[in-house]
Amino acid sequence: MAVTSGYGHRGVDYRLRPGTAVTHLVRTTDGWYDVTVSAPGLTRQLAGHVETGRLSRTDPALGA
Repeated sequence: MAVTSGYGHRGVDYRLRPGTAVTHLVRTTDGWYDVTVSAPGLTRQLAGHVETGRLSRTDPALGA
């Protein structure tokens, strides 16, 4: 399984046995995250913003 970032953070490859789990800590950029998880026959993209109640910036990758 590969985990990659849409913001250029270093990707990680995991080798998991069936039925096992892994916790992957996602780095954010100004509170924004864009992560793709892929394995043979499966790709999932998760993207969004971590709301903290503080002022934040527009997605830095918007329009990139």
